[in-house]
Amino acid sequence: MTPIFKQLSDMLKHDEKIQFTVSKQGSQLAVLIQPVLKGKADGLSDAAGQLRAALAMPLYVTADSDTLDADFAGCLLQYQTTRNSVQNSLNAAMSRVKESAKEAQADNAAPPPLPNTLSNSDTGDSVTAGDNAIPATATNKSLF
Repeated sequence: MTPIFKQLSDMLKHDEKIQFTVSKQGSQLAVLIQPVLKGKADGLSDAAGQLRAALAMPLYVTADSDTLDADFAGCLLQYQTTRNSVQNSLNAAMSRVKESAKEAQADNAAPPPLPNTLSNSDTGDSVTAGDNAIPATATNKSLF
C-alpha cells in the first residue's frame, strides 16, 4: 500500500493545495480531505464547469482509529484515482473548447465566397459575372 503522504503528493498538481482536517467525534475520528481549487471558473462550458466542481468534492470518512489505520490509505487511493480521471476529462473538454474556438476564429477571419452567378427568381434567368465584375447588392426600397 502506498504511504498516505505519497498519495497526497501525487494527488496535488503544482501550486495546488488540499485542506486535511481530523476531528474527534465521540470514539470516532472524522477525516476531511478538501481540495482547494485555484483560479476562477469563468468562461467554462456547463460540462467543464461540472467536471471542475467534481474536482472540488471532498473526501469525508468517519471511523475508529484502528479502521482508519487499516483502510484509509485504500480509500485515499480510490479518491485519488477518481480525481485523476475527472482531471483528465476536464483537460480533454478544455482542449476541445480551445480547438473549437480556434476553428470558429478561423472561420470568421475569411469572408464567405461571393457567388459568380446571379439569378432572377421571377424569370428564372441567370447571369454569370465576368472576371472583372464587381458584386452589387440590390434592395427593393419601395413602400408598396
